[in-house]
Amino acid sequence: QPHYACTKPTDISRSRPTTSKLISLQHIHSAIVSPVLSKTILARDQQWRAAIPLALVVVASAANAINYGSYSEVGVILLCAGLVAIRLGLPLTSNGSPDGRTFVAAVEILGLLNLAPSLAQFAGEASSYPIWILALTIATVALLSEKQWVRWPALAIAITADLLVILSKIRWGKATIDVFGVLQHGDEHLLHLQNPYTYRYVSTTPGQAYTHFPYGPGAIAATLPGRIAGDVRLPELLMMALLILAITATAKRTVNSRYAWALLALMLACPFTMFMIVQSWVEVIPMAGIAVWLWIRDRWPTISIGALGLGLSASFLPLPLLAYLCLWHRRYRLEAVFAIAVAIVITAPFLLWTGPVHYLDDVLLSPLSLPWRRDALGLNPVWADLTGGPLPWPLALGLPALIGASLLRAARRGVADALMAGTLLVLGALLVTKFAFFNYYFIVVFGALIAMSQGFGLQHSASGPRDPSTLTTGFSPPMRPLDGTPVTSNGG
Repeated sequence: QPHYACTKPTDISRSRPTTSKLISLQHIHSAIVSPVLSKTILARDQQWRAAIPLALVVVASAANAINYGSYSEVGVILLCAGLVAIRLGLPLTSNGSPDGRTFVAAVEILGLLNLAPSLAQFAGEASSYPIWILALTIATVALLSEKQWVRWPALAIAITADLLVILSKIRWGKATIDVFGVLQHGDEHLLHLQNPYTYRYVSTTPGQAYTHFPYGPGAIAATLPGRIAGDVRLPELLMMALLILAITATAKRTVNSRYAWALLALMLACPFTMFMIVQSWVEVIPMAGIAVWLWIRDRWPTISIGALGLGLSASFLPLPLLAYLCLWHRRYRLEAVFAIAVAIVITAPFLLWTGPVHYLDDVLLSPLSLPWRRDALGLNPVWADLTGGPLPWPLALGLPALIGASLLRAARRGVADALMAGTLLVLGALLVTKFAFFNYYFIVVFGALIAMSQGFGLQHSASGPRDPSTLTTGFSPPMRPLDGTPVTSNGG
């Protein structure tokens, strides 16, 4: 700066190279540095934020595919990274939706995850299993095509591959996991007019030889037709199909058809879709109830509340997904309260038949009294390797509470954000709970997909909603305010 203050001609001429150098550096910065920085994760407005929910689906699926939902160091790291990324990405309502190339990459990864050794072993002696998975991956990628004549044959191939994978492991009426035995024998007792909650069942849980019926009556009601046919997994397969249908139909209504096909491709390729059925996990039932409720609540509110109530009467475990949605909007809160009332009505006969103390002990207290497990996918095994014991209770309770409090503001932006915040809350709780396995993280993955079906790219402000025509992504959604009613670009 002293050179610029000099009045001598010679000094001015000497200062010119310095000025030109400064100009050149500015040009270099604007031409090279700024575009590079704008492509990094530091740019909060960029497309990477729109892909965060999609990344959570892929990361959580990969973490569970590594060791089939059991503990692995890489799995824990992936889940923690997914938790941090999705928290930094909220609110998602102004980010747009992922582009087509991002969906293609996600579908390819999800499809190939089924080749993980921990999942492939469940194919039994089927030597053609890798061929089915490759066909599934190619078909689900083809679902992202814009041509209808490509989509429908690809859909048929993908569904066939999924069914072949499931049938390659299932032996009709038989399974080694205790969940299947509990449902199969519990339904059989009810068919003989006997109370399933008064019997003991063989348990495969380490340190527990026997267990009582640990699920709500909704699990019995949903799987009883399958027990009559010979296998309780048959209605669970139909529940999974209903879950996928509800998410796809919701995405088509709130966003557009192409976006719905993209979510359908994700779900058909996802390992959870097949292996939740193979192991007869009941969490499919309440998740289907939530998805159906959000799908038909505007057209058939009574039926939607009944579906949610039936799902919750099977298991209340996914209920935290709806915490922020019910907290910030009265209509959703009232419908959820009515659904809980329906679940109580379904539960009441078995509660009185068994006795309140005995029933609550079987369904609630006994699972809570189980010890923590070193093979669970969470932070407890990590902490045990460092200290020799599980997480201290202040840390186990404090982390979910901290996550929950930090999400209060972000969850107010819209339906998608509220559901994604609930998904993040569930993920934080599972990481510090005493045990969490494949079926628990299914809630996280499909909770994120349910949130995505509500559409992103929404900006709510005092000046009115954002015009969807201004969005540049490949799957631009329309407006979706918190009460669930469509809004046009002029605010009408």
